[in-house]
Amino acid sequence: MNFSSVHKTSLFYEVSQTFVSIPFRVFYKNYSVTGIENIPKNEPIILAPNHQNALMDPLAAYYSKNDWQVVFMARSDIFKNPIVAKLLIGLKILPVYRIRDGKEKLKLNEEIFNVAIKVLEHKKQLLIFPEASHTNRRSVKVLKKGIARIAFQAEERNNFNLNIKVVPVGIYYSNYVNFRSKLQVNFGKPINVSDYYDSYKENQQKTMIDFKKKLNEEIIKLAIHIKNTDYYDLYEKLRYIYREQMLINLEFSEHSEKNKFYADKKTIEILDNYYDNDKNDFENINKQVNNYYNDTKKLNIRDWIVNKSLSSTKAFMASIAMILLFPLFLYGVINNMIPYFLPKIAIKNIKDKQFHSTFNFALGLFLFPIFYLIQFTLFSIFTDILWLKYLYLLSMPFIGLFAFHYYRYFVKLKAVWKFALSKNKKQIIEQRKNIIDKMNLVFKNSSSN
Repeated sequence: MNFSSVHKTSLFYEVSQTFVSIPFRVFYKNYSVTGIENIPKNEPIILAPNHQNALMDPLAAYYSKNDWQVVFMARSDIFKNPIVAKLLIGLKILPVYRIRDGKEKLKLNEEIFNVAIKVLEHKKQLLIFPEASHTNRRSVKVLKKGIARIAFQAEERNNFNLNIKVVPVGIYYSNYVNFRSKLQVNFGKPINVSDYYDSYKENQQKTMIDFKKKLNEEIIKLAIHIKNTDYYDLYEKLRYIYREQMLINLEFSEHSEKNKFYADKKTIEILDNYYDNDKNDFENINKQVNNYYNDTKKLNIRDWIVNKSLSSTKAFMASIAMILLFPLFLYGVINNMIPYFLPKIAIKNIKDKQFHSTFNFALGLFLFPIFYLIQFTLFSIFTDILWLKYLYLLSMPFIGLFAFHYYRYFVKLKAVWKFALSKNKKQIIEQRKNIIDKMNLVFKNSSSN
């Protein structure tokens, strides 16, 4: 494989970036970026994100800024097909070989590391996932040595004059798989590798360990990190149940995604303190939350339905609107169902769910334009009215998006009615109120300590 030009500005990369950026922003309902001002200009940069969601993670970094061509490193097994390998290299993706790929292939990493160092020497951006593999849990794993090795080797070859900055990045998805979920990318303050010059000369191994520890701490600040594995599910549930009240506690007048993120971080922090100080009582709230979720699960409803508790009048009016809009929904389904459902069928055999959104997105990127073109051609056979043909073509993606949200709202409205007519409605509302009251006491005790 030829990596000689990976550090150079690429027209193919720029075109593909432009082609993919709009669908990527459509795929996520809300795509927010914070800390963009922390990224140095005209400096060699290593972006160091937590790894949550396969190939969607590098795309999240790509599109957070539109004036760079980031080179990133990925597992080597996706390079097996020669045609795919050429495409990936054209997209500035470098293969990294792991022990599971065979010991004999590990030596190939030397060439890859040399290419990565060359990228930095040309003051370009390199993206490395320091955890080396993704996880299906909202936690930052122990960092591997690869990122420290590349950073310090690059500086050592250039007498520590490169001035490499390592920028910690936190990536957060409201849902790893679902279309139209929310995505947040947080850039932290850069770590200057040259600051470690003296300690590196004295003890290289210890310095790289210290560097990894510092980087790990900075990434954790920017990501949702649940370290309590025994009660992981409880933390996840309470993040959602208590989020609205935590925003009030923190006096956030704006309920933005950024503020919700910090509210979740605070909830995790007070739960950690609660667990450390009173494990017995912590188990009590765990039972409360499990009982509450078991009751909502029986009705197949989500926490937000209990929280909002939509009135029967509003639910009735929404139901009328759904009936009136049903023909539009049907039109959207007919014109979008094949490219929408084909990826879902294709990913059934993919065991690693963290790759599901990647395959959904990648297949949809090609299937939707192809089927729109086919449908436009067939429609053109039945009409000679030019404006009508192009109106039909333009309507397909918008009506498809409408149909998707219509169906989601239908599912929600169905759950609203189920809860409104439930005999256990008052009991479930009371359960939730008790959990909020308990968490308020936990927050108060945490603030006073």
